[in-house]
Amino acid sequence: MALKVFCDFDGTITLKDTTDEILSRFAGKEWESVEKDWLDGRFGSEECLRRQMRLVRADKKSIDSLIESIEIDPHFAEFVNLCGERQVPIYVVSDGFEYVINYVLNRGGFGQLEHYANTLIFQRDCVDTAFTNSKPDCDTCATCKVGLMNRLSGPGDTAIVIGDGFSDHYIAECADIVFAKKKLKKHCESNGIGFHPFETFKDVNRKMKEIIQSQEDGFESKGKRKERICSGIGALKAR
Repeated sequence: MALKVFCDFDGTITLKDTTDEILSRFAGKEWESVEKDWLDGRFGSEECLRRQMRLVRADKKSIDSLIESIEIDPHFAEFVNLCGERQVPIYVVSDGFEYVINYVLNRGGFGQLEHYANTLIFQRDCVDTAFTNSKPDCDTCATCKVGLMNRLSGPGDTAIVIGDGFSDHYIAECADIVFAKKKLKKHCESNGIGFHPFETFKDVNRKMKEIIQSQEDGFESKGKRKERICSGIGALKAR
């Protein structure tokens, strides 16, 4: 039985949401109306991202320049070192884009972290997308984080989720331990999900040391169930 961490990327590991930064810089204002339709439940995040990224007018060099300015939480390195020393795997799971995550993590010296996200396809002056981690029978999320949790953790493992936004709602409902801020914090409060609040990884590190010590002392929390069922499956189709 082991601790396993499933960590969001945009706004959690990074200080800003990289997808929003790309859209704000290169997609004009139309992306915001697509965002509103998504928030209103007219379609899921896969369709939202597909429509939004088609609005981007920029080449790879321009996007790279923007990504270069994205900062990582200054306390994230301590978290990675802590988990590495105690052999706690970290899986970065994101509704964002693998290219961006790979770029930022490698630049920060965290290229060894396993990460799962969507695909960004560069063309001459625009981009396209592909979604290889979505769930075929669900139209809610671009990356099925619950599916990844089920695939990457075994029965009885203690799943720890760290996140900040809508894409973390369903995986937080299936987790054993949750660290939440911003929109995820509000979701947990509204739905009776226990969580540890955090602002930066400095807060996470403090509590994580206690969790690891409890596990090493034999008081670790066991996984809730063999299969973690996502309440979001088919949520839009059911409307």
